[in-house]
Amino acid sequence: MGGTNVRAAAIDPANGALLTAPSKLRLKKKSSDVVSPSQLKHVLQAVYKEALTMLAVAEAERCGCSAAFMAPRLVPMAVGIGTPGQVDNDNGTITGLANYPEWGQQRLPVREYLAEVVDAGAVNGHEPVPIFIFD
Repeated sequence: MGGTNVRAAAIDPANGALLTAPSKLRLKKKSSDVVSPSQLKHVLQAVYKEALTMLAVAEAERCGCSAAFMAPRLVPMAVGIGTPGQVDNDNGTITGLANYPEWGQQRLPVREYLAEVVDAGAVNGHEPVPIFIFD
């Protein structure tokens, strides 16, 4: 996550190769825009879903089947987030994002935001997907 945008890409778990060009969603159109934490939650979840879709397309091409067939079968090995500000990996939160003064020192539960969609997409009986946050 950059100063005002969020990016996602799908990485091949077999060899670490970039399967798709990174996609980018802008949180703020101009620096004076005010963004709520719920908007951040929505954007993070949308970017995750888009990355999973890109991975399904790449896997479908590899196996010669449809992306619609592959999508419900894909569970990521892990999800990573790069972010400015201070990271509390123990609690899965970030604080101190300079481009979002409206948030002040509020702790944003980004791991929780992503866990909602990651866990919802996981196959029954699948191990929890680790979510890492990097500064």
